[in-house]
Amino acid sequence: MIDEQKLRELAEAATPGPWHWDGDPVKGDPLDRVRFRVVATGRTITQCYYSSSDGMAQKEAEWIASTNPSAILALLDELQTLREQKIQLQEFSKLACRALDDCSRVLTTIDVEDLYEQDQIDELNARVTNLAVQAMVLNGLTHGGQLDAEIDASLKEAVKQARIDALEEAKQAVDGEGFREPEGEYEAGYNKACDICVAAIESLKGKTP
Repeated sequence: MIDEQKLRELAEAATPGPWHWDGDPVKGDPLDRVRFRVVATGRTITQCYYSSSDGMAQKEAEWIASTNPSAILALLDELQTLREQKIQLQEFSKLACRALDDCSRVLTTIDVEDLYEQDQIDELNARVTNLAVQAMVLNGLTHGGQLDAEIDASLKEAVKQARIDALEEAKQAVDGEGFREPEGEYEAGYNKACDICVAAIESLKGKTP
């Protein structure tokens, strides 16, 4: 296991960089070697000699230069950030699981028929509310009491007209061709009945509702 704290302390104490590498052939070397070195802020951090035929020398020098203190510190900081994000995600996951469990328990207690009936109730409540709003608007437009008075007058007029129609039909029946006028002692009563019908009709027509 990596001791991250120790690694951080070593990186902070080392030459901050930037680091780079270079390589030069060693002049007069009987082994024909190449010197590779890692340099930071003008100082040689490390150097090594390799045979010019060894292809690993340059790669190792590049690796050492790339694993400089600044790179190590950046990696350690990113690792710490990822750990903190992991903890937050774990807490969020717990909350989400509890919420899903609560939703599941609620859904198991709801019957489909209850939902349908509730939809019908909601629809009826909406219709009642709409009618109430319309009634309030109508009451405001017609000044409430004025509308009631107009309805009452219309009803009274209808009743009066029905009485007139009934009396006129009765008179027409009496005056019709198939009706034989009474004679003698009944004639006076007949005439009086006709007069009463006519008077009643005229009286109703002259009244206001």
